[in-house]
Amino acid sequence: MPLFQNYFRLSSKLWHVWLWAILLIALCVKTLLKPASHSVFPVFFHGGLHWWEDVCLYQHFEGLDYFRYSPLAAIFFSLFSFFGLTTGSLLWNLTSNALYLLGCHAFWKKIQGESGTDQKQKFFMICLFVALSGIWNSQCNITLAGLLLLALADLLDGKDMRGTLWLALALFLKITIAPVVLLVLFLRPIPLASRLAFWLGLGFLIPFLTRPPAVVMSQYQEWVNHLVSSQSTRWPGFRDGWYLWLVARQQLDFSLKDPEFWRIPAAGWYQQLQAFGGLVCAVICFWWKLRGMQPWEWLPRTMALGICWMMVLGPATEFPTYGLLAPFVGWALVIRKQPGSWKQLLHVASFLIVFMGWKELQAPFVRFLPIIQGSLPIGSTLFAIWLVQDSLQILKRSFSNDELVKTV
Repeated sequence: MPLFQNYFRLSSKLWHVWLWAILLIALCVKTLLKPASHSVFPVFFHGGLHWWEDVCLYQHFEGLDYFRYSPLAAIFFSLFSFFGLTTGSLLWNLTSNALYLLGCHAFWKKIQGESGTDQKQKFFMICLFVALSGIWNSQCNITLAGLLLLALADLLDGKDMRGTLWLALALFLKITIAPVVLLVLFLRPIPLASRLAFWLGLGFLIPFLTRPPAVVMSQYQEWVNHLVSSQSTRWPGFRDGWYLWLVARQQLDFSLKDPEFWRIPAAGWYQQLQAFGGLVCAVICFWWKLRGMQPWEWLPRTMALGICWMMVLGPATEFPTYGLLAPFVGWALVIRKQPGSWKQLLHVASFLIVFMGWKELQAPFVRFLPIIQGSLPIGSTLFAIWLVQDSLQILKRSFSNDELVKTV
């Protein structure tokens, strides 16, 4: 009997592990049965093959989405391409999820404070649920999140060289994460800038070791051209501030039954809002550091605020991209303890991000409440407001403690 009691006690402490395991098993089964169904891995797979065949990575191939990643990323994806579509997809899913879990674990170790097993379970379940769509579609957003979290943990440990390596890999994987990286560099330009420049330079040169220089330079040129041209394209999958503006218009005028969600933001005020929002984020983060916040306080908030800007005003933000916010929402809900209305604001923001971003949950309300389709950017904006308020509380307590010490 004691043996069974110990078993059930251990199982209750590991139920989040069991759910992750069930998800991975289901993902592997889906991959074995239909490796190309509801998956972006075929884009990675063919991109890896095209690199070694000296085929332009960035042209359109029938039946595939555009390859939107760097030449170094293509070389990385080719490590899975060589195993074939099915086996390669299995290995990719296991690798990307392992990186995400390692990043979440490293982040948890740095921010857990006095939290116990129950809080850890809640944290990992939030990380799982918010990132679920990206995990199921085999996207690289969870890999990106894992790299950012590993970088954050290493930078907090003073391991700047390895921390900037993770940041460089994140940039080569998805250049749209650049605003978050630049925000971190803005607060610690020395010595991070030189170390990041070293890793970026090395990553730029590695492709020249694999293919003829002329071919590599051509791929780089096509990559830049693609990045520029993609700024003039948009698709209904976006869930950003401009999308929020369109559904807000639909809420005010119900005759707009099908707004052009893929229309490029042509309004000058929106570009100005993007730039102004980035400037405000930089000023806030600099103010946090200037007022003497400790690195373990301002660095997670800086990354979280930068990701909020990226979700609402940045480029290429889709529903699965919000998985980047998952660990920070989990941190806020599990670690930060606040009374009153600000706690309610956090709960509202988290509810919108964690639950109401799903189309299935929005469907019953869309007919009479179209703006519910903007739950993700609304939730991210509210979460950014909470981050600022939470920092004010920390600084207020720190100031009170300093005054108390002086008085004593």
